[in-house]
Amino acid sequence: MVDSGIIADWNNSGLPDDRFSKENAAIMEKAKRWPLIIDPQLQATKFIKGKYNDLMTTTQTEKAFERKVEQAITSGKVLIIENIKEDLEPTLDPILTRA
Repeated sequence: MVDSGIIADWNNSGLPDDRFSKENAAIMEKAKRWPLIIDPQLQATKFIKGKYNDLMTTTQTEKAFERKVEQAITSGKVLIIENIKEDLEPTLDPILTRA
């Protein structure tokens, strides 16, 4: 799915150098939809923050949550929604279903 040059770039961005991490990064890069990452050790978060310099982060409980989601979509920026519990914010449904 990806060549060794891309994997080297990922490693420079903080991706751990194990097969599982490389496979997950390839899936994340090639996915047609937005990836949901379960990241208890914060390795993926570190990698994504190292890879994308101009990204935005938010939580569902942040007061400016909806504004940040809208800004990320309109500007085409990467958005990390951190600390998601079992339920997603209903306002994300049209975005996730591409409605």
